[in-house]
Amino acid sequence: MRVSKVEFLKSDLFMNSWSAAVQHNKVYADGVKEREKYDLLIDIEEYVNKLSKQYKHFVSEDDHIDNIENIKNYIEEKYSRILYENIIRVGTVQKFFNLLLKYYWSCSFISEPPHCPVDRIVLQTIKINNINWTEIESINDYKSVIKQIKERIGGKTLSQWELNAWKRRRLTTASTL
Repeated sequence: MRVSKVEFLKSDLFMNSWSAAVQHNKVYADGVKEREKYDLLIDIEEYVNKLSKQYKHFVSEDDHIDNIENIKNYIEEKYSRILYENIIRVGTVQKFFNLLLKYYWSCSFISEPPHCPVDRIVLQTIKINNINWTEIESINDYKSVIKQIKERIGGKTLSQWELNAWKRRRLTTASTL
């Protein structure tokens, strides 16, 4: 079976997104076998690739939030036995999915997503210090964080704002080397 360049790239972007979302928090229960993690990843990759097709065209913020919640519920329904405390936090799911969509958008696979990946750097950039993205547990908490970010960035879209903030951060870091 031949894999196209786009399929290869999307699979690699999926793995990069998942790795970035799970590297700073405990996602799996103790003793989970690598094969079980692999099975989850294969299943989730297929699931989110179907969801991401919606994003070829405009997706409303409400639909996007529903998609994040659906991913969380899907993972918990099928894989709670291998998850730490039998759950996956909204913070982890949103970081993974929003980062994946950011990559897809950057490659012109989809239209602009409604949100950016919320992580430590985004929260520090806009000076929200009382929230740890890895501990966002509910959709309502996530909505609250998004509302605070929007209030601080003015009229820009979250995706455009974060892309520009990332560029400024990279330039600032480079100038200190």
